Amino acid sequence: MSKLMRNLLFGVVAVLVIGALAVWLAPMIQENRAAAEKTPVPKSVYITSYGAECSVESFEVVRRDSDEVTALESRLDEDTAARVWKMKDYPDAGVNNYNIASTTGLMKNLGSSGIAAEDQTYKANFGLDNPAYTVRIHYTNGAEETIYIGDENPGKTGYYVTKEGDDRIFVVNTLNIHYLTTEYYGYWELPAFVGAEETITEVCVERFKTDEIVHLLVVPSGTYGNVNTGRLIKPYDIQADLDAQDEFIKLVADQIKGPSGLVNPEPSAADLESYGLAEPIYRLTVKTADASIVLTIGDLFDTAVSVKDAYRYCKVNDDTAVYRINAADLNGIIDVAASSLADPLLNYISLSYLESLDFTGGGVQVHADVEQIITDSDGNPVTIEDSVGMTNTTIEQKVTVNGRELDRRTFGSWYTHVVGLRVYGELPDDYVPEGECEAELICRLNVRSTGMNQRTIRFFEYRHDFYALEIDGKFDFYVDHAALQDIISNASLVLE
Repeated sequence: MSKLMRNLLFGVVAVLVIGALAVWLAPMIQENRAAAEKTPVPKSVYITSYGAECSVESFEVVRRDSDEVTALESRLDEDTAARVWKMKDYPDAGVNNYNIASTTGLMKNLGSSGIAAEDQTYKANFGLDNPAYTVRIHYTNGAEETIYIGDENPGKTGYYVTKEGDDRIFVVNTLNIHYLTTEYYGYWELPAFVGAEETITEVCVERFKTDEIVHLLVVPSGTYGNVNTGRLIKPYDIQADLDAQDEFIKLVADQIKGPSGLVNPEPSAADLESYGLAEPIYRLTVKTADASIVLTIGDLFDTAVSVKDAYRYCKVNDDTAVYRINAADLNGIIDVAASSLADPLLNYISLSYLESLDFTGGGVQVHADVEQIITDSDGNPVTIEDSVGMTNTTIEQKVTVNGRELDRRTFGSWYTHVVGLRVYGELPDDYVPEGECEAELICRLNVRSTGMNQRTIRFFEYRHDFYALEIDGKFDFYVDHAALQDIISNASLVLE
């Protein structure tokens, strides 16, 4: 037999043998593959696993770097069957139950994304020879777990974790580690304020560095019977630009909800100094008929980030703790200018708020005293301040002119022209009157609701068709000559 024929024969035999083996092994391969398909691939290895009948009763977190301990404990409320939590070091402080529920839920069923080592031979390589955190958990069934948290993994996706009594080293998601290591500050119940746009009755902004106050008293139109009262701004004692004011009130209602985080629960005097709260920069007061919030505001919390994303230190009401508030939420509120809310017209105050008025012009002198008589729904007298927020009030005026009682409608018709006098334009910044008009008008308005005792308005010649207007010694606007003469000529009607 030739060499070629011999090699060909060996090849045929090899093919036949391999084919026979494939036929013989095929059933076993199919059986093993089917078994593998039926075996689930584990998605997570659980470090702790407790059923729904078991809850976390208490836990504590010890930090290696600061030796600080965050400890929370609970009791079962027999009436509600809910667990009532408190912070061990701050038993009187309110707690954020949502954050506690998230953390304790994780503690009951803590999963890992994988196993980094089956034993702890090289635990120092994972930062577990001296753990950064030690978490001790006590369950309602009497069980206890101690979990140690080491270094972050190279991929920055998780931390190395081990459990007492288990030699394995796990990798736990970074977000879950953040929940497990939450400090007291994360469980602190933050003060909250809910002031809907239609419920706000007062907003006061105090700027201490410049000694400025913008005080807005919100008195909805129509509150007092048929009198369209509008709204008042202190200390200007003038009605507001209603559109601008509505925008401002909406801004306050949308943005002032309270602080966004706790900074220091027990600040020292030195702490308050460093926060800019020993001598605060701003104070913001927002009131509704039922609630109020007072924010005392200090320095920027973090000047390393842009103002848009920064926080300011603040205190809330009489709370001794220091919080942080988003600086962006204060934009347009703490820096509001009274002039941006004020009506630029001489529409100072409705008759419903007038206390007295002195008028001199055209040889006529008018002195009017107005007594405001406000009653509640039961007919009992109340003050203007106390009536804010009431839905059913009645207001009437007793008007005395030059010592003689006068019908309020007669006086009100003339007074409407006085307060309705419109400015025509703005005076130059360097304006100085060259001479007083013979028909000089002096008008004093005492507005009881704002506590201002007197406002003096005087008019001077300004070009040939206008009068320059001086309000409390300051020249800003000028008015139409004919409009002012109309007021002067009609003044005599209230004396007849």
